[in-house]
Parts: sequence; C-alpha cells; structure tokens
Amino acid sequence: MEPRSLVSGHAGSHRPDPQSTAGAGFAPCPILGVVSSQSPVVEHRSERILAYMVAGTVGLSIVAFFAVMIGTLVNANRPDWLQEGIWPFVVMLPWFGLPIGFLLLIALLIVNGVRRARESRGSA
Repeated sequence: MEPRSLVSGHAGSHRPDPQSTAGAGFAPCPILGVVSSQSPVVEHRSERILAYMVAGTVGLSIVAFFAVMIGTLVNANRPDWLQEGIWPFVVMLPWFGLPIGFLLLIALLIVNGVRRARESRGSA
C-alpha cells in the first residue's frame, strides 16, 4: 500500500488497513492509557461558573448586537422603532454585557492563577 502525500489534503483521513499493518510492527498506542489515568479529575466549581458566565454574557451581547443590526435593516423606514417594546433593552445590552464579560474574564484569570499557584506551592 502506497502512503498518501501530505499535499493532497487528506493527511488526517488516512487510516492504515489492519491486514497490511499486522506484521509491520504496529501496536496500540500505550501512552494514551498512561497519560489519561495519571491525572485525577479535580472539580473547580468557581472557575466553571465564571467561564459559563463569561460565555453567556458575551454570547448574549453578541446576539443582541446582531439583532439590532438585523432590526435596523428590517425597520429602516421607521425612525422610532428602537424606542418601543423590548428594543431599548436589546440596544443597551451589549453596552453593559461586553464590559461585564471582560471583567468576569479577568476574574476567571485571577481565580485560575491563584489556584495554580496554590497547587504548585503544595506540590513543591
């Protein structure tokens, strides 16, 4: 069986045939079992909560931004459409959501840094 070229764009999709590799010295990769079994899974609830808060706040702000853009396109002939219904809230959401998301991201970095410093001090 002839190896595929990396130029063809299919480098990751090629899998060797089991019959052709039986005597070629190929074996299952033992490092995958060793690496995954050595590191214990530790729950960091505060980091996970902060990460979801960042994602939710920034995601909702981006959705509101696109909603305003689409609303402007649809209601181009009505100058007062932004002043009725839920639109004032949707317009102001990115103004407050993006800075709050940025502050939450900084808080996440600080919490993560403090945790890693404690872990490295504890293991030294």
